[in-house]
Amino acid sequence: MGISDTNNVAFHFNPRFEGSGYVVCNTMQLGNWGPEEKKMQMPFQKGSLFEICFKVDSSSFKVTVNRSLFLDYAHRVPFDQVNAISIGGCVHVSYISFQVRLHPALVPRGWMWGPVPCVGPAV
Repeated sequence: MGISDTNNVAFHFNPRFEGSGYVVCNTMQLGNWGPEEKKMQMPFQKGSLFEICFKVDSSSFKVTVNRSLFLDYAHRVPFDQVNAISIGGCVHVSYISFQVRLHPALVPRGWMWGPVPCVGPAV
């Protein structure tokens, strides 16, 4: 899962099933990857359903898996520059939901204030 544009990836979340499994997180800026952060824990089981939630606040991405906090990844680029989400690999997405719940002072310039529902099945 990546939150990115062409040369920048604000948050790369990469579960790896090698060994007992772990998750790698990273950021790409101007085409260059930063230092990897590894969580030596695997919250997923191959072939099993799961729910993942990426919550963004002014300091970090908070990742919950099956409603339990899994990790907190500090922003390396300003979060208000994020404008795309990319999902790839061996995963079937059945539902995506976006919710905006920001204090007015945290709303990036040019964004409308207020709840912006954008809910529906992934295509």
